[in-house]
Amino acid sequence: MKNIFKIWILIAGVSIVSLSSCKKDYSEPAIPIASFQYQISETNEMEVVFRNYSKNATTYSWNFGDGMGTSTEFEPSYIFTEGGLFTVTLTASSNEGSAEHSKEVLIKDPEAANYILNGEFDDDSEWTIIQHNAANNGVVTIADGVANFDEIEDVPPGSWGSEAHVGINQMVAVEAGTYQLDLDITTGVLEESWFEVWVGKGEPTEGLDYNEDNDAQKVLSFNAWDCGAENSNYSGPMSEVSCQGTDGSVSLDAGNYYVVIRCGGFGLGEGGITIDNVTMVKVD
Repeated sequence: MKNIFKIWILIAGVSIVSLSSCKKDYSEPAIPIASFQYQISETNEMEVVFRNYSKNATTYSWNFGDGMGTSTEFEPSYIFTEGGLFTVTLTASSNEGSAEHSKEVLIKDPEAANYILNGEFDDDSEWTIIQHNAANNGVVTIADGVANFDEIEDVPPGSWGSEAHVGINQMVAVEAGTYQLDLDITTGVLEESWFEVWVGKGEPTEGLDYNEDNDAQKVLSFNAWDCGAENSNYSGPMSEVSCQGTDGSVSLDAGNYYVVIRCGGFGLGEGGITIDNVTMVKVD
């Protein structure tokens, strides 16, 4: 009887080992994951270098979104022939399937006309500075090739009515089409504050806000409550981290429009918010 019991234990043990081994040998197929980032060349504004972060793939197909450019390289570079907003798509494939990942890439043609006058802030010409509330607690200083937005007096967060709210604007005349606006921006640690770019037909009025009531569209946006930490301690093109569904693109009918750049709130960061290289180019 003892020998029979030992045999059953041995059989059970072998079965468990066998089942365990089968389980270890089984694995689900690794499905490809497509992912990439890009960087504009420092020496050629029309050239883009792509970094491939895809997983579980063996082949790669790139479509650069301009109707001409494609590549099968792992990490290609591509020179666009004209400026515009292009949707670049990477397809990563293997025997187990394929996956796609797309990003919009803004190419600024250095020869394209900039509708903004004095966007490099050589002086304070072409720009009108106004307060957008009655507190008069905001200040814009244009000097040394930049425009700086700051508070005159620090007030406690939540003291609405005393917050800084100041802006600059200029009128531009455009033909019908799609336009891309952008600027270089440098921020510190943002608290209860915002920075926005609007395009509208209504003329800005001293002491009043500027928004949809002015027949205007918000085209670029930073703020401390919707945009996350990307806006704090940031230096670079505003379009790359703009939030609230904005990326600087706007479609306009022919006519005169005001480009309004405004900033407000509490805690604009040490030294305020600095901008330069304001551009508005026609992309379509």
